[in-house]
Amino acid sequence: MFLTFDGGTMVESSSRNVNSELKLKEKAMQGLPLKQRLCLEYTPLLYDIVDKYPTLYFCMNDKEVIDNLGDVFDKVGFASRFHTSQEARQMVHNLTIWLKKKNYLVLLNYNPKYSGATLLNLLRQVQKSSPGISFANLVPVFLKSVSSKSQMSIFQLLGNFGIRHAMFLTPNAAPEKNIEEILEGLVDFGDMLKEKVSEEEEEVREAGGHNLGKIEKYKELSSKGEELMLEGRYEDAIKVFTEAVNLKPNFDTLMQRGDAFFKVKKYSPALRDYKEANRLEQNVPQPFAKIGACCFALVKTSMEKDGPEQAQKTFEMGMRHLKLSENLIEESLRKNKDYPEKLYVPSYAPLLGALAETDIRGLGLKEAEQEIEKLTAKYIEKAKSVDYSADNISIDERIDHAILLTRGGFYGEAEKIFRTVIDKDPSHAGPAFNNFAVELRKKGQYGKSFETYKELLQFKIPDKNIVVENMKKAGLAYAGKLKEDIKLNEATVVFKGILAANPKKPEWILCELAETYLEMNDHRQASNRIMEALFANPAIASKREFKKFKNLKSLISEMSEKLSTAKKATESEG
Repeated sequence: MFLTFDGGTMVESSSRNVNSELKLKEKAMQGLPLKQRLCLEYTPLLYDIVDKYPTLYFCMNDKEVIDNLGDVFDKVGFASRFHTSQEARQMVHNLTIWLKKKNYLVLLNYNPKYSGATLLNLLRQVQKSSPGISFANLVPVFLKSVSSKSQMSIFQLLGNFGIRHAMFLTPNAAPEKNIEEILEGLVDFGDMLKEKVSEEEEEVREAGGHNLGKIEKYKELSSKGEELMLEGRYEDAIKVFTEAVNLKPNFDTLMQRGDAFFKVKKYSPALRDYKEANRLEQNVPQPFAKIGACCFALVKTSMEKDGPEQAQKTFEMGMRHLKLSENLIEESLRKNKDYPEKLYVPSYAPLLGALAETDIRGLGLKEAEQEIEKLTAKYIEKAKSVDYSADNISIDERIDHAILLTRGGFYGEAEKIFRTVIDKDPSHAGPAFNNFAVELRKKGQYGKSFETYKELLQFKIPDKNIVVENMKKAGLAYAGKLKEDIKLNEATVVFKGILAANPKKPEWILCELAETYLEMNDHRQASNRIMEALFANPAIASKREFKKFKNLKSLISEMSEKLSTAKKATESEG
């Protein structure tokens, strides 16, 4: 059976209106060898689709079907290429290349057994690797029997990617039956394309061509906005998405503009976009989760402007929306427990993402902090069966989960995920290690945080100065802890490590180091460090920050006098 998805309705294709001449020849053709018969019968029926898609890629693991199909496809006019199911990352790479070529047709019989990801996860990864990519030339091929209701559900899911046609082959049938089913499915696909072209021509005719230009402009803006998001140009993306929203305020564009607002900490407009997207698609968990994340981000503002009572109300609104998101996720898990291909793994990703963006620590809302900790532990437990090294899970989802693991004290598990992210693509070292180091520092793991920052500085990263200052903050806390534990030698190593990164205002690190040397009774080293500090900032003794270094007062006076004497001697010689 071959089915076409059209406007939310599943339509079974009518049988072929074979012309009278072919009917007369039918009996004679029955005596021909299978391949010859199929070629004679289907070559005229596939003429238009071969003309539109001269190159055909077919991914399937049934070798017998592939061997026979190759000859048939070539004889009806296709330049055919065959592939078996591959590891997900390679499959995403191949599909991205094939789908971008408008004269390629791709038949995909995708088997998670061989590739480690469901079909829907695979399609999502293709979208993420190439935003705006079209799936118009992709036809999924299912080798299984399913009910009409299940087929409808499958088409609704595929329709989210713009896929309007799929083939359902008879399982455990003779190869020749599957081959004929595939050819028949291609004929149906060709008919669907003709109908679609006719519909579009009619729409353009009725609208005088104006709608078509509007649609093309919207697609152009949407694609440009996605590119800007990938480049981190969020303010520019907001402007482009705003143009797109003015043309067509749909779910995807509102969500993306909301994400751009969130990235630049404009939480109120982000909240408005997520709420509007939620109004358009009320059965999707992502908007609810993102609304929750916005509410949590606004808790600090509420605390500063209106006090703890209003901050608590804002927090509770965020919690309600997270619960709504969770309800939808769990309803989907219940409904589709017998159809794992429909489920996105990790299912709880929207909630993990919202919590990873949430940090209300230090605001004095102890009960709210405890609720977030409990919720974090709950979702970590729910996600424990997910393999976060799998290629079908996005980088952002991996980082979100690893952030929450760090907050939960699962440092080893978190580090493993962060390192997997970096091993696969070193360009992600910045967001991976920086998030890890920040969370470690906030958990009081100063030593591990400091070492993580040091390792991060070995990569090519933007905003290197910010990383250095964060490393300095973690290093100072770490060295202070070491000094409390009377580990003075180790503390000096940390101070030297900070200085090696060329931080801002190095004079204060030099003072820390000098004071540590004094505690070790190493007057010479302490004097040398103070002299370096004076070269960096001659007025250091008059600064407010110097008051904490009480043990250095006499030493800095001594070194200042020596420096002044040396300067006078140099001037007199000149």
